[in-house]
Amino acid sequence: MLPNESRKTWEGVTEAIHARDYSRATQLKSEIEERQRQKATARAAEGVEWRPRFFEAPALAAGRPRLSADGEKALKGLHTGEYTLEPAAVTGA
Repeated sequence: MLPNESRKTWEGVTEAIHARDYSRATQLKSEIEERQRQKATARAAEGVEWRPRFFEAPALAAGRPRLSADGEKALKGLHTGEYTLEPAAVTGA
């Protein structure tokens, strides 16, 4: 699993839910959301526009995600074990 995958980010929440520790799950969820808000605020202050790296909108039929070029490379990497993506570009607004 890559360190920036959603499953890694939400792993503690998932484990707490499976353990039926809903208070802990709620606490961890709130912490994740607060970090996301802080990052969004920092990007806005710096005039940086955020775009998903691996997916494009709109989704395809039946909610299937539309992959970007990096998304296609990452998916291929899951099957081949090669994760050699270049760092994501940051664009100013």
